[in-house]
Amino acid sequence: MKTDVKVMGAAQFDRKMMRLAEEMGRSIPSLVKQQARSEAVNYGFHTSPYGFDTPEKFLDKIEGDIRRVFATREQPGAVYLLIRQVDPIKAEQYWAAHKKGSKRRALDILNSVSIRRGADLNVLKDARTGWWGRVPKRIQPRALATKSELNALVKRQQKLAGFAKAAWYQAGRGIGGRIRTNFVREDGSRGTKETFPAWIRKLANANAGIGGARQGGGESHYWVEIFSQVRHGADALYRESEAIEAAREGFEKACMAALVEIRAKIFRKAG
Repeated sequence: MKTDVKVMGAAQFDRKMMRLAEEMGRSIPSLVKQQARSEAVNYGFHTSPYGFDTPEKFLDKIEGDIRRVFATREQPGAVYLLIRQVDPIKAEQYWAAHKKGSKRRALDILNSVSIRRGADLNVLKDARTGWWGRVPKRIQPRALATKSELNALVKRQQKLAGFAKAAWYQAGRGIGGRIRTNFVREDGSRGTKETFPAWIRKLANANAGIGGARQGGGESHYWVEIFSQVRHGADALYRESEAIEAAREGFEKACMAALVEIRAKIFRKAG
């Protein structure tokens, strides 16, 4: 599946942005490219799990969400909650058998209940009702899976989620230029640093073709289209409109900050 984000040029620039380009001495194409890079960053940031975590936290979040959704036979408490959702009486019978150590009886009760089974990705998608598409911490299990099924799903989703973020890094790089963030050091001096974490950049550099960009037009009308080729990308990108809005707001703030500096320099020279 391909997700497209179109960032158009002069046709969608209001008078303020056109004036901004003129005062900054920037071309319309350069501003459109900068805005598109900002959208690539925000798409990567808003791709679940939300944010640019360390790889350890990133993997833990994905695994935690999955293991909250599924129960295994080795987790009697979770199995009890799963059974209780469809048959409270059998749930109590299961728990009594477990407490007595009667594994055969507990298994027979479990097998007699009509519950959802298997590490189905659709079950996980339906359970993502929390903030930024996360699985709520207090959610009850929704399906029974084997340990091997669950481990396989965890590994697959961790890999796909990493690719989904890396694809937006590739898309941003496909526009041209560097994707960097400005920051202020403790001594007050300014610097820039890579926006995407090193582990995402490394993943993107090792897997060409998972994201990209197309662009064209001229000074009066320029367009950029960024896209992801990762099928998981569309499912992982939550609140797309907020990602776009955050990108545009960040882009405008960056432009206004640059404009303030330009005007200050002109004022100092004039003084």
